[in-house]
Amino acid sequence: MKQKTVFLCGDCGYESPKWYGKCPSCGAWNTMSEFKEKPVSAARGTNTFQRGESRPTLLKDIDTGDESRFHSGIGELDRVLGGGAVHGSFVLVGGEPGIGKSTLLLQMCQEMCKNARVLYVSGEESLKQIKIRAARLHISSPELYILAETDMEQIINETELLEPDILIVDSIQTVYKRDLTAAPGGTTQIKECAMSLMQYAKNRNVTIFIVGHVNKEGTLAGPKILEHMVDCVLYFEGESAGSFRCLRAAKNRYGSTNEIGVFEMSDHGLLEVQNPSAAMLAGHPQGASGNCIACVMEGSRPLLAEVQALAAKTQFGVPRRTAAGVDYNRMVLLLAILEKRCGLFLSSSDVIGVGFVGATCAYTLAVSGLFSDLVLVDMNRDKAIGEAADINHGVAFSKPCRVMAGDYADLAECGLIIIAAGANQKPGESRLELLGRNKGILSSVIAQLTAVNRKAILLVVSNPVDVLTCLAQQLSGFPAGRVLGSGTVLDTARLKYLLGQRLGVDSRNVHAFIIGEHGDSELAVWSSANISGADLDDYCRIAGITKPADELSRIYEHVRDAAYQIIDSKGATYYGIGMAVRRIAEAIVRNEHSVLPVTSMIYGHYGVDGICLGVPTIVGRN
Repeated sequence: MKQKTVFLCGDCGYESPKWYGKCPSCGAWNTMSEFKEKPVSAARGTNTFQRGESRPTLLKDIDTGDESRFHSGIGELDRVLGGGAVHGSFVLVGGEPGIGKSTLLLQMCQEMCKNARVLYVSGEESLKQIKIRAARLHISSPELYILAETDMEQIINETELLEPDILIVDSIQTVYKRDLTAAPGGTTQIKECAMSLMQYAKNRNVTIFIVGHVNKEGTLAGPKILEHMVDCVLYFEGESAGSFRCLRAAKNRYGSTNEIGVFEMSDHGLLEVQNPSAAMLAGHPQGASGNCIACVMEGSRPLLAEVQALAAKTQFGVPRRTAAGVDYNRMVLLLAILEKRCGLFLSSSDVIGVGFVGATCAYTLAVSGLFSDLVLVDMNRDKAIGEAADINHGVAFSKPCRVMAGDYADLAECGLIIIAAGANQKPGESRLELLGRNKGILSSVIAQLTAVNRKAILLVVSNPVDVLTCLAQQLSGFPAGRVLGSGTVLDTARLKYLLGQRLGVDSRNVHAFIIGEHGDSELAVWSSANISGADLDDYCRIAGITKPADELSRIYEHVRDAAYQIIDSKGATYYGIGMAVRRIAEAIVRNEHSVLPVTSMIYGHYGVDGICLGVPTIVGRN
């Protein structure tokens, strides 16, 4: 039979009859390699290790024996494994070259040989080299067997003759199967050799540890399927210049992946670090500025770590931010808190920036031609400067408008102030849940704003817009007619769009309103809805909709949940609200007296009093 040429992705194991520059499965570039597939005989694929007849068994009837776990003799390793190794488990240990993988497993052999027979198979070292390393580590045990071999069939044969309790293969990238034409370390060889070892472990209830190399990206070399085949994936990590090593589990079918083990490399091998906090705080300076002690939880163990920070005046327009060992975005949030709540100004540092909604509103207003000047105010002046410059660079394509970054003092002469400050709504978070985070932000904004300007019209866009509009009116003391919110203007636009799409008409000819709370309890006013004067129900029948009520209910639900769907898809919604704000601003600036469903203070209408809701309101300068 003719050999078949196939291409295999080295990252995920995806197989294809033709070569791709980018793997269609995992998206990795330049990972497809060619190999010749050996013709498959009728007996191909049968299990090498014969079992008795298998029958389905009730879970409650399966006997796990008196002891399913055993201790390796190394406490930190047992911690990461979930309390010890499991009989018949298949464990992969990966790490950088020279990090100590072989040393850890050889030291483990010394302890486990006290109660079990261990076979250590090395494909990288000769017997003499292993003996020299064992002598340096003071390892000697009558039940530790060493085999220097790379042929997988020979390894399995010797293992069957010796019948060890524990098998260690160092490493999976060096062993090969003779019936495969691929070179050792290739995707096919690694997958097939690992499959043979996995079957042996499960059939004979032998615990197998294999060592895996890592590539230049820091991930395990070989097909991704290797990590799926094993029961536990351990990573041994550490800095080449330091002596400390960290063992963590990326996958563990028999325990938690949150635990870590800490070791220190010495002349005589790895030493367990029983108290990592004391080791990490050794040499901690007393009374020095720029450092503090933080407590973090790693699994069931609290760890004390030293956090250091340094701030220096920048000579550039945008200060540089560098983080090591700390998430960069978390550091940026902490800087924002320091500036906003503690008054600590870090050289006009980049803190939280003009948000998605605020920046989009600024853009739509700049290109609308409604204003000659726009002032962007943000806790982070540098980001506001960047947004202003970005918009100004496109003014040549629209009507003249000067966009500038400023502070609250620059708002003294503004006639319309749009408040878009606040946290973004997270996926799955309701607008009322968002209130707790944005209430404090709005209070701070109103306090600084009213100190310089008490004549402007306030337009609140931050969510939950109805509650925050009411709060803005109370805090500012402005007349109710000069404090409004974006309300259900966007919801109404969504309703018009969906109705227009369903009925096949221009959405501008759809006349309908969404009123109430901008959120989960909003409602559609179907009784007054029409298509250029034609009753909505009548027009639905003309359009061939036999059950208008069901169709309109579906459209309403789509409108109500639209924001959540967009947030789930891309993390935030801002283009639609940006255009809605432009429409409200247009009605105010041009004194149109247009009827828009903005958030207004209600006095006795609709049976409610003293609250703000999105209702049809005449919008103009007054």
